[in-house]
Amino acid sequence: MEHKNIETPALAGGALTRLYAIFAKAIQYFSQKLRSLCLRLRSLRSLRAGIHSVRSIASNGVNPCPRGCGVLPEKIESKKDKFSVRFACAINCMDGRTQDAVRDYIKKNYGVDFVDMVTEPGPNKILAENINTPIVENIKKRVGISVEHHGAKILAIVGHFGCAGNPTEREEQIQHLHQAKKTVESFGFNIKIILLWVNRDFKTVEKI
Repeated sequence: MEHKNIETPALAGGALTRLYAIFAKAIQYFSQKLRSLCLRLRSLRSLRAGIHSVRSIASNGVNPCPRGCGVLPEKIESKKDKFSVRFACAINCMDGRTQDAVRDYIKKNYGVDFVDMVTEPGPNKILAENINTPIVENIKKRVGISVEHHGAKILAIVGHFGCAGNPTEREEQIQHLHQAKKTVESFGFNIKIILLWVNRDFKTVEKI
């Protein structure tokens, strides 16, 4: 007599139950992964929105970072305000005794933060005579850097007592200063030119 293997309903039901459990776990696993991915996408969107907001605020020169947070500097320079730090320039003697006096005078009287120094021995004489072309052109180049890259709006030409590069009396040096001004005006920079004299004490500065 031939016997046939016939699967009982109980066995079929058990297999379906196990198969359903496997599918349920798979669905649960992929649901968790999908939820995690959605959260990451939401975080990325928030981050992008935050970056855009910071850039918008910073473009107006306002610091979006609370003081001391260590993320951004306290002062953000706006593109609209390229020269937020104010500069002046001085064509000054190389004599170290004149540097601080001239710098302090310009900062105090013209409200600038820094003074670029272009130094030569007796520059008022050099510019007044205007015959040493390489030096005059070098002075022009350095003044141009101050004007074009630092935005300097004030330019001082300086003479001083006891100048080794221009060993003449005050009156003659002042004449040199006026002639030097004409030479510098010929450079073509859009800048206000002032003439300064540093007295014997190397502290007192006079505007000529």
